[in-house]
Amino acid sequence: MINSRWNSTSWDEFSRKWNKPVHTFLLRHVYAPTVSGYGVSKTRAMFLTFLLSACVHELVMVIVTKKFRFYLFVLQIVQLPMIFISRIPAVKRNRLLGNIVFWLGLYAGFPLLCVAYVAY
Repeated sequence: MINSRWNSTSWDEFSRKWNKPVHTFLLRHVYAPTVSGYGVSKTRAMFLTFLLSACVHELVMVIVTKKFRFYLFVLQIVQLPMIFISRIPAVKRNRLLGNIVFWLGLYAGFPLLCVAYVAY
């Protein structure tokens, strides 16, 4: 449980640990070829990988809920600024602060997402 995703101190760490098969697939078939094959920077490759992942997740929600709302897409894209904030040295050094910020985002994000898809 020490390397558990629940002990994550940043969103990128959680994303890597949450669903390892999807992470491995995206790393191998989207991120790495974008960096090596197209000469795109790592930051832009990460953005493109998140964008593709967000689109596919939103497509799943459209199929499941029969609603085209973009809530999940937006919440996934909002993770990008949170990743960059977690890379600030003062935040990165303080693992407890990182874990608290991660959990606040987790507690706020999923319930808001559920309420948004059910109510609107």
